Amino acid sequence: LELVHLHSNRLRGEMPELNSQNLQETSSFIADCGVPTDFAEPLSCPSCTICCNSNGDCHSAELNKLEQVELRGFENFVQFIWVFVLLLLGYIFIVVTTSSLYDW
Repeated sequence: LELVHLHSNRLRGEMPELNSQNLQETSSFIADCGVPTDFAEPLSCPSCTICCNSNGDCHSAELNKLEQVELRGFENFVQFIWVFVLLLLGYIFIVVTTSSLYDW
């Protein structure tokens, strides 16, 4: 199997996973799993190589290098960034508070 192009078909729900043994290295599996979507939930397609959205724009479904990083205790990299930023803001608050109390 080389090409499976199901975009612009208004499919909903979840696409079944394709057996990767039947796929070639250059094969493509395209569906409407991108955002924005015409539906409340975007199409779930774990096997898709390309996702298209309701605007007709398509992008690679591969994770970028930051999204591929697996950090222990975090579901994804965005969650890690939020925790890091909150810890940094807390540290800045403590330093500013301690500094102002010291000068007082």
